[in-house]
Amino acid sequence: MNNQIDIAQKRTEAWETYQTLQTAFVNQAKLFLYIGQLAKNIRDKKLYKYLGEGGFATFGQFLNNSEISRLAPSTIMAYIRIYEYYIERLQLIEGQLLDIGTNRLQKLLPRLKVKPDEEAKEILQDIGILTHDDYKKEVRERGLDIERPSVYMDKNTGRYIIEFEENTVLRVYNKTKNEVMFGLPFDKD
Repeated sequence: MNNQIDIAQKRTEAWETYQTLQTAFVNQAKLFLYIGQLAKNIRDKKLYKYLGEGGFATFGQFLNNSEISRLAPSTIMAYIRIYEYYIERLQLIEGQLLDIGTNRLQKLLPRLKVKPDEEAKEILQDIGILTHDDYKKEVRERGLDIERPSVYMDKNTGRYIIEFEENTVLRVYNKTKNEVMFGLPFDKD
């Protein structure tokens, strides 16, 4: 009898813990959209000028301040791009994006942006929640895969290393020197 009570209590505890975990997963999935929205608001309204001691001169300085931002600047910028495209431009609701996931949304974004909005929505609906292998196959078949350069910092020199496949990079631009180091020049219009 005592054993049955213990088993029933463990089952109740297991179920409650599982449900709490599922809620945490949903909340975590919502966070990237919320972070994107808030960071976009700070950027667009130049609110970064009023944060920190004396404010920040640029949004980039704000993002690089570890006291303000706990995420990598590139991650925050990805969240902003995801929010701008999927929520603002395509007018999708958060529930349509949560099951797809940040990684897929970010990888699909460059290819979807060049398609008509309705077609992009259909593609998301078709391939968004496929299993990993089916997703990879479908992306390849639809020509949505894009080879991305690998960018990382060299630990010895503190400089960035960019590795890429042929025909995947349009240009490499040095902002300090204001010059295109590799590839096509900027459009003049």
